[in-house]
Amino acid sequence: MRIRWLALGCLAACGRLGFDGAPDATMADAPVGSFEPPVPIVPLASPADDDDPTLTADLLEIYFETTRNSAFDIFMSKRPSVDAPWSTPTLVTELDSTSGEACPEVSGDGLTIMFSSVRPGGLGGYDLYVSTRPGRASAWGAPVPIPELNSSSNDFCAVVSGSGLELLFHSDRPGGAGARDLYRAVRPEVTARWGTPVRISELDTPGNDESAFLLPGSLQLMFGSDVAGNRDIYLTTRAAVGQPFSPPVPVGGLNTSADESDPWLSPDGHFMVFATNRSGNSEIYQASR
Repeated sequence: MRIRWLALGCLAACGRLGFDGAPDATMADAPVGSFEPPVPIVPLASPADDDDPTLTADLLEIYFETTRNSAFDIFMSKRPSVDAPWSTPTLVTELDSTSGEACPEVSGDGLTIMFSSVRPGGLGGYDLYVSTRPGRASAWGAPVPIPELNSSSNDFCAVVSGSGLELLFHSDRPGGAGARDLYRAVRPEVTARWGTPVRISELDTPGNDESAFLLPGSLQLMFGSDVAGNRDIYLTTRAAVGQPFSPPVPVGGLNTSADESDPWLSPDGHFMVFATNRSGNSEIYQASR
């Protein structure tokens, strides 16, 4: 989610519709551990605030939220290989509107993207939308809202499990201990509508809890929270899908006295991107382990 809080009338948030990019499986080759010192992704940097990064599973397309056009927009960049530099970021015009767009999360295969928008036609505030395309070289289709997940409050940053049967997002709808809380919705099959979202009570803190990202296997979850003051990235685990999450712990090697949030991890769990304002404005950083 955006590294600094904004007035409700111009609120944007981080996103993680985090499709795993791989089927649910154990994280045997991606143990929990500290990351190497993070570094900024220089070709993506700008004087504006950039955050909410999300990549395709092959790490060749990146989407993110930015204020470089004044309003909140979704930009993207490509590269021909993981060793090549990123191209100059450009606006994703098919997802754009005269309102604000935030929280992009692209699926591993690059054919589905979810994001939040305050455009007319929603239920109120920012709502969750989805768009698809038939191929990576094709334009994105017209975005459509996901009414069973949206509310009259602000709903942000959906993250879908590898099975496609579980979705997490955060919202400022009333009922939680903080201003923003994490919610969970499930469905019996991938062609079914999502069930009623339920607040994840064991992860609810007096702070703002946001920008969830389910790691492959869906037993580990990263998210951002400012419960300790500044915003940090936390990790929590659970014994099985549907079971309660454990008490969250800060992720080693990522957090500083500045704000860090919006984690996205590669399918093997060894590479991640996130947003931080440690250099002044919000920028996208990368880290490995």
